[in-house]
Amino acid sequence: MNGAVFPPAGHKTEFLQFPLTLPAFTDGAPMRALPCTQLTVLLGSLRALVIATGGNSNGDQLVDVDQGNNWHLDPGVPADEQTKEATYARNDLDRGHLVRRQHPVWGDADALAQVANAHYPKRGGKLGAT
Repeated sequence: MNGAVFPPAGHKTEFLQFPLTLPAFTDGAPMRALPCTQLTVLLGSLRALVIATGGNSNGDQLVDVDQGNNWHLDPGVPADEQTKEATYARNDLDRGHLVRRQHPVWGDADALAQVANAHYPKRGGKLGAT
């Protein structure tokens, strides 16, 4: 699928019958919005972790995809503002999903959503099972 056909627009606030916007934070901490297909992530630049997410999901059009293990940095974010594989190595911290990985993968843009969804900054840390 050609990524140029489906530019990342992020989640649509008008997707439901009432507007649903991402929170606005006023504490002055740097934050970066990362829009991708059907999903927007607010990345806290200081800790390089997700603060909030907004996503659109259409259960009637979900596509079953190979989850794989193809994690990579987001080329649109400076590397020092992203968690990397080393963050999750040799400790109890795992890559967490704030939006279930398959939920933004639906409709015509399914392949692009899946690829964009595997970026490190679109995940939050979680305590792993021991």
